[in-house]
Amino acid sequence: MDTTTMLGGSRQRTDPPDPREAIEGQRASSGLRAAYLLSAVIAVLMVVASAAGLWLHRLYQDPAWATAAFRGGDLATLLVAAPLLAGALLRSLRGSRRAHLVWLGMLAYSLYNYALYVFGTAFNDLFLLHVALFSLSVFALGLGLANVDVAGIGRGFRPRTPARPISGYLLAVAAVLGGMWSYHALRFAATGKLPQTAFPASGLHLIFTLDLALLVPSLALAAVLLWRRRAWGYLLGTVLSVYGAAYQVNFILATVFQANAHVVGVSGFDPLALLLATAFLLCAALLLGSLQPTTRTPAINAGTASIASRAPGGSVMATTATSPSTRSLTRLLRPRPAAGRRRNAARLGFGAFYLVTATFNLTVTLPDAAAPYKHIAHNLAWPGVDWLLLHLVVPAAVPLTVLLVAFEVGVGVLLLSKGQRVRLGLLAAVAFQVSLAPLLSWYELGNVPLVALALVLLARDYDRSVLDLVRR
Repeated sequence: MDTTTMLGGSRQRTDPPDPREAIEGQRASSGLRAAYLLSAVIAVLMVVASAAGLWLHRLYQDPAWATAAFRGGDLATLLVAAPLLAGALLRSLRGSRRAHLVWLGMLAYSLYNYALYVFGTAFNDLFLLHVALFSLSVFALGLGLANVDVAGIGRGFRPRTPARPISGYLLAVAAVLGGMWSYHALRFAATGKLPQTAFPASGLHLIFTLDLALLVPSLALAAVLLWRRRAWGYLLGTVLSVYGAAYQVNFILATVFQANAHVVGVSGFDPLALLLATAFLLCAALLLGSLQPTTRTPAINAGTASIASRAPGGSVMATTATSPSTRSLTRLLRPRPAAGRRRNAARLGFGAFYLVTATFNLTVTLPDAAAPYKHIAHNLAWPGVDWLLLHLVVPAAVPLTVLLVAFEVGVGVLLLSKGQRVRLGLLAAVAFQVSLAPLLSWYELGNVPLVALALVLLARDYDRSVLDLVRR
């Protein structure tokens, strides 16, 4: 039986849906549904495993270099990887293609990370939990890649996407990493000598194996396909850039923990790791920024229900029923009256304030990063929060301060831009200022005017950035 739709005031006949497309859609939906379910379990188990690794000091029955590295990795997973995975999963369920790629990137992080825990640690109380995380990550990533709309995502990237510069970077990382590990392996075969590092032979063997078997081929394949502007190249390039940025944070924190454990040959801060993390983050931002927002209802959508009909030419017309949570977000971001001069001036001053605090933390706090956190822990922090500062924040003071500076710069840039970006910057500022309460005790009263100002500024829209105002 044929169906019709109203188009341009006339009734036009539509073709009935192809049964084979319906079957393929059901298979993809079931595969994605399984991957999403596994990912939710992974996010929860990540938090449990990471918290246990940080709080149970005798959990890892390994040499000092390995124990410190795993505990640093636990901190990175708890603060960065698990929240990113959970947030990307929720956004992907609501149809965001950008979040979908971030979700796949964090699954790649989980797979590589827990391969190290499974194959690189001695037996400990969390062995089965680490095995479960590794296994779940393998299947979730496999199902996610097998059921992703590669062609649709590939078409979503704008023609001016800087594919080749990013491809060159990924290929350079693959070549350097593969070349170094292959050289050391061949040198060992010829002379029996391994590189002089803080890691024993077993640790080098595991790192060489995972990188040469998984990471280097993946980076090289993504680089070649991205250079040729293939859909799989855009997808793999974005996924691996997200993975690379997240795992470099893991490596930085692992190095900080090793330095605090006085592991011989390890310095407290590795500038190269920070440079690589920044480069991967830039690649991910460029690729995700070049991917156009979702224009269709996803196959699985937790927040919306879609009713679609096929229009002439094969296009799909859909209406969407929105969930209460989506309606709340819509109300929060709905258009408001345009801001006048005073609010614009206050908004620009607020943005400048964040850039000034970022400059202060970069030039004054960072050189002796641990000292301010120790002072806060001993004099200001709430009971219990002082312990967290001394045992979790102080050992990683340098990279966490770098992340703080990056956050403050990001908020400042958002506040100085226009449109919805200003609203997001104000919301981030409110959340940040409120979250400081457990650290600052009664000094938090000084943040009350800032929170009040941000709430007042949220009542207006800002249609001009600081550059627009300067050009007038």
